[in-house]
Amino acid sequence: MSSPYTGTADNTASWGIKGENASAFSRNFPAEGSVTITGVWGDAANFPGVTGTSSVDDGVLGTSATGTGVWGGSGSTTIIPGRVVYGRYGFLGGSDPNYQQNAGVYGESNQQGVFGRSSGATGTGVYGECAGGEALRGLTTSGVAVHASVGQPPAPPSLPLAGYFHGDVYCTGTVKVATDIELVNADCAEDFDVADSTIDSGSVVVLDENGRIECCREAYDKKVAGVISGAGDFRAAITLGRVASQTPRLPVALVGKVYCKVDATYSPVEVGDLLTTSPTRGYAMRAGDPVRSFGTVIGKALRRLDGGQGLIPVLVALQ
Repeated sequence: MSSPYTGTADNTASWGIKGENASAFSRNFPAEGSVTITGVWGDAANFPGVTGTSSVDDGVLGTSATGTGVWGGSGSTTIIPGRVVYGRYGFLGGSDPNYQQNAGVYGESNQQGVFGRSSGATGTGVYGECAGGEALRGLTTSGVAVHASVGQPPAPPSLPLAGYFHGDVYCTGTVKVATDIELVNADCAEDFDVADSTIDSGSVVVLDENGRIECCREAYDKKVAGVISGAGDFRAAITLGRVASQTPRLPVALVGKVYCKVDATYSPVEVGDLLTTSPTRGYAMRAGDPVRSFGTVIGKALRRLDGGQGLIPVLVALQ
């Protein structure tokens, strides 16, 4: 081959092939020869096998009809056509000639534009760092711009989404929201230390002398704290006080809808009736005495219970 833009070297301590060009030129080079497998091959022991720099165009450009346009590997990495670092469908280019300018890595594909995988237990699949701009950016008009999940996620509830997270998200800074926060679940709860490990969801609880919670055991108890969240179909939308503790803790619903154990043997319960603690352990009852009700009301019944014991939805509003 003879071209002002090519050069060769055989050096185990330097570059196998290095090409530099300061001016723009056509990518459609005339045929100067042919190779069976690799258009350009560089092999070096300690330095890059192939490097390319250009002030106005591509430092390295690779295309392939059946294999890999540009491939870079280290050690015993296996060449996989269309994978690792590649040309036509992923690295510096794509089928669109107007590819993204000024990109460190630009990927375009009908599947994964850029894919990163780390085999280490603490490695990073894709890492972004920026001195003054955006370390990571996602843009979509009909799908999910940024998707992060622990395990296999369910389908997103609706599209498009700027972000979809499946699993716990931990933030050490301030979360700022410009519009609304929509919470799917029902009540606002707070964790309390428990004095009785047999308390279950839906139980009416009161405070003991040490500020821990236990099931109620008397009518119109002024020490009432609320109802244990999580019974029936309702779950806590917000849980306060979720901290590490040496003793068991349970979430007590303070505001919102929660399923509550109710004993209607003392009096039938109608929708809208105020509820208070009952002598039945962990159960509420209708608050029929206005004088004793002050300071002991749990909330309002949202479903009737004509007799016996049952689990009914209650709108918690401590009074």
